[in-house]
Amino acid sequence: MDGSGPHIFAERVRSRLRERKGMVLPVIILGLVVMSTLTVAAVMTAGDEQKSSQAMRQSGEAFYVAEAGLQQTYSQWTTYAAKIDSLEPGDTLDLGEQTLSGNNTYHPLIIRLDNAGGGQPLYQLMVESASDGAFGGRKTLAYLLASGPGGPDTGYLLGDCCDAAMMLKGDLDMSSRAPSGGWRGEIDLSGMDAHPAAWDSADVCSDQLYDKPAVIMTDSTATNIGWTSSDCDPGNTCPITIEGDPIGISQDAELIDNTFDQFGDLTWEDLKDLADHTIGTFGTQIKLHGDDIYPRYNGDGTCDTSHPYNWGSDDPADACFNYFPIIKVRGEVEFNKGWNPERAYGQGLIVMDWDDTQDPPGTELELGREGEFNGIVLGRGCVEIQKGFQFHGALMVNGTYDGISCDAQGAFIDCRGNDSSSGGMCDNTTIQWSQCAVDRVLSNSKLEDYVEIMNPGDGGGARLLVSRSFTEVFQ
Repeated sequence: MDGSGPHIFAERVRSRLRERKGMVLPVIILGLVVMSTLTVAAVMTAGDEQKSSQAMRQSGEAFYVAEAGLQQTYSQWTTYAAKIDSLEPGDTLDLGEQTLSGNNTYHPLIIRLDNAGGGQPLYQLMVESASDGAFGGRKTLAYLLASGPGGPDTGYLLGDCCDAAMMLKGDLDMSSRAPSGGWRGEIDLSGMDAHPAAWDSADVCSDQLYDKPAVIMTDSTATNIGWTSSDCDPGNTCPITIEGDPIGISQDAELIDNTFDQFGDLTWEDLKDLADHTIGTFGTQIKLHGDDIYPRYNGDGTCDTSHPYNWGSDDPADACFNYFPIIKVRGEVEFNKGWNPERAYGQGLIVMDWDDTQDPPGTELELGREGEFNGIVLGRGCVEIQKGFQFHGALMVNGTYDGISCDAQGAFIDCRGNDSSSGGMCDNTTIQWSQCAVDRVLSNSKLEDYVEIMNPGDGGGARLLVSRSFTEVFQ
């Protein structure tokens, strides 16, 4: 038989089968290894997802704890006011670890950011919280804040305006005598904050009061009170009042001419250019009474802001209640009730103009005979508050620029008068610091776009300047 017979073919088949029987075990082992690897990977992936989910939950918890801590600290700002006011630029107030109702903890810090230039205090409120778990994250949230008015170095960035009822470079004359030489009337010069009475029903003023000095002046010795107890008429207690917090009259040698050159981001020329109306002319006198200064209206009943003698209204129901014009006055401008009108009222910001080419270069503003004004008076010249006038707000005057017929240099209260019928009596003459009057002037005039208005924030003596920011650090 040749080599191609059936038995040879069978032998070859058996030989090939013998060669293949050794591959089964390795294939099985390899399959088990692959399956084991996949199982381990699946278990590890499930564990990682669980840990990631836990970390995300705890990270979210840390965020909301920090958010709650931030809001709680901000709402309690006045609680820490004394410590905050003592911070110097660059200082940090560490309030320590605080606990929320759910036993979560947060750690607040208050950092004063502004420089030592004496402007508006700026603070960063930072709150850090961490979740209790091992895989959570720490969250740090922050607010940028400006302090509210009332504490050290606070006020408004309108130059140095409005840190007192009156800021004055020049003389303060309160020698209130009638022409006969005898004492008459009553004068109140107060830095104790008060609201104009007519505004209270409209709820436009803060419930909190912010007391300040009555007068801040370059030289406090340049003050003439002008009376002693022996000067009083029989039965008259000579009720002249100068009061403020921390003191009535404060001296500040830094009140120099340059103080009256810049107001925040505005020069005085810029400020004068913003005036809604110009009244008077250098070298002349104009007298405005209650039948001159009163609200005007358009045909549709809205406030006519184009009329130079519309100085707003203190009636909350009036269309001109929120109208606060910027009024530039020149020469000698007198504003009082006059003889016949029921009253004389104005509100806004009066800028007393000046021109160094004129003689005299300044402006005189006389506020007298039972008139009323709520707002701010700024400028160079002299201001006379006379005969029962009621002023709420703030004055800032460079009184070394004399007006055309000022009885004395400076901003002062004068009850001496020249008409025998009034006897020069002051009768309830008032210069009253009013935070609310200053607030409303700044927030309802053209100055709103230029001046940093610092109303207290809700629930605390700070104003939120920007929205919150946060950082995240994973453990």
